[in-house]
Amino acid sequence: MIIANPIYDVTFKRILENDHAAKFLIGTILDCEVISLVPNIQERTYEKSEKRDIALFRMDYSATIKTKADGEQRVIIEVQKSLHPGDIERFRGYLGAEYMHSNLPIISIYILGFNLSTESPAFTARPDYRDLQTHEKLEIKDAFVRQVTHDAYFIQTLRIKPSYNTRLEKLLSVFEQANFIGMPYYKSL
Repeated sequence: MIIANPIYDVTFKRILENDHAAKFLIGTILDCEVISLVPNIQERTYEKSEKRDIALFRMDYSATIKTKADGEQRVIIEVQKSLHPGDIERFRGYLGAEYMHSNLPIISIYILGFNLSTESPAFTARPDYRDLQTHEKLEIKDAFVRQVTHDAYFIQTLRIKPSYNTRLEKLLSVFEQANFIGMPYYKSL
């Protein structure tokens, strides 16, 4: 059986256009229930430069999610996929534009076709609020603070190993690049 590689734009776009699949993917990564998911701006891709084909893919959603910690909330979810570490400027540009156009909290999901310094195939970076005098961790839920900071989730496709113990590991196995043939982007990595 041949399965389309989800790291490629056409397959990834197809997954994210399916409401059920997109809710499952996002809900599993964020470890939450996705109640509603409405695409915002259509995806943006950057065409090939001298050395590479399409490298960046992005979809935005206006969503209602339900987490154990915060309950039900409306958020903007940005799903961005990149094959190259040099796309950081575009990521920052997208976030800046989103901050200008929305007053909802932003959650970013980055699916990367390159390795970062950690061996973990999937991790999160969340704002850590601390008292500057005591260094004590604070629980801040004010809209103002949430609107100028954001949670980020990172998936490193080249670090995914076969493991099916948790719901997240089962989902990540779909992106495990060792299972695919004809991976021109990954042969040089």
